[in-house]
Amino acid sequence: TLLADAQREVDRRQALNGVTRHTYTANMARTNFALNIGDVYTVYSSRYGLTSGKNLAIVGVSESTTPESTRVTFWG
Repeated sequence: TLLADAQREVDRRQALNGVTRHTYTANMARTNFALNIGDVYTVYSSRYGLTSGKNLAIVGVSESTTPESTRVTFWG
């Protein structure tokens, strides 16, 4: 029903946006367009509370040929 569909959408959005999320930006060696928006990776860092790793979704990718690097924005 329409009401049930609307409630499912409310529940989906609450699960996605109902908790605090952060964005992280990382520069890495060029990936030759192997990364896609929406891909999820476990990101580790000695900073930002990521020492145990955290699953983050890619929300931005910028490839550069000079220098050969990729700038990735993660969200999660």
